[in-house]
Amino acid sequence: MKTISKVLIVIAVLFLIIPYALTELFAAGFISVDHQHDLLSLQLRGLTDSGVANISIPLIAIALITEIFFNQFSNTPFNKKDFRVNILLGLALIVSAFIVKGVELLIFFQAWSYSLFDIPVNILSWLTCWLAYDFLFYWFHRLGHEINFLWASHNTHHSSIEFNLTVGARNNILHVFYRFLFWMPLCFLGFHPIMVMTIDSLCTTQQFFLHTQKIRKLWLLDYVIGTPSNHRVHHGSNEQYIDKNYGAFLMIWDHLFGTFSSESEPVKYGLTTGAVSYSFFNLVFGYWIQMFHRFRGGESFIKIFFGRPSK
Repeated sequence: MKTISKVLIVIAVLFLIIPYALTELFAAGFISVDHQHDLLSLQLRGLTDSGVANISIPLIAIALITEIFFNQFSNTPFNKKDFRVNILLGLALIVSAFIVKGVELLIFFQAWSYSLFDIPVNILSWLTCWLAYDFLFYWFHRLGHEINFLWASHNTHHSSIEFNLTVGARNNILHVFYRFLFWMPLCFLGFHPIMVMTIDSLCTTQQFFLHTQKIRKLWLLDYVIGTPSNHRVHHGSNEQYIDKNYGAFLMIWDHLFGTFSSESEPVKYGLTTGAVSYSFFNLVFGYWIQMFHRFRGGESFIKIFFGRPSK
């Protein structure tokens, strides 16, 4: 318990210090940009990337605690091993994300300094940025299933045979070191980096709450937006559910590109290989180690790195 308390204190300090330290650096001019929009003018009454995190983390914590108590009182089967490793992966992800956040911010502002257009900050630009982000996320997510080195990190999220809110925290710490590069084109176009990062935080929070079996089908909404039903399908290893429903908020991209599927039969969760692990190390590095052994065995690097994954 003492170790857990120390970890939580470190995380709390990171949440309190890093976002505001970066904001002050920009405001004081230690980190400069060439565009006319000031960082502080984009806070929109506190709705910045750090502001979203400060709101979403307590909400997520409350939701997790509520789910645990609900399972206890309703005698719902609860996989404690899965729960423990999911929470551990989630805590590690938070620490990794905040370590990378400063680098991400600097890269985004550097890209923004060479932007093609000077996009003003208003309601229309926020909506346009959100729509563009949603489109890019679809392809980021889809490529994460179709290219082996991207699946090497994303498979961690899909390897659980359970489906509850803790699975929303079950992510590989390695993917935070490259996922933000998929949103960088938005900064090149001219969307403000804080706008892009805020939308990313909102999207990440929204997707966390899709990992539940408590909310059943929502009928018409299931065809329009990302819902728990749609995401259950995405996590399914049933043949008709594999590589379906990549969309974050809107399902329009899945309809356009032929990857939409509704929930028509009970979902079998986990990988098609049936592999199950509760080891933090194996969940983070296991697939990468398999790729390395395949390379040492004589397989082509291009095939191993860029080929389609085996799920």
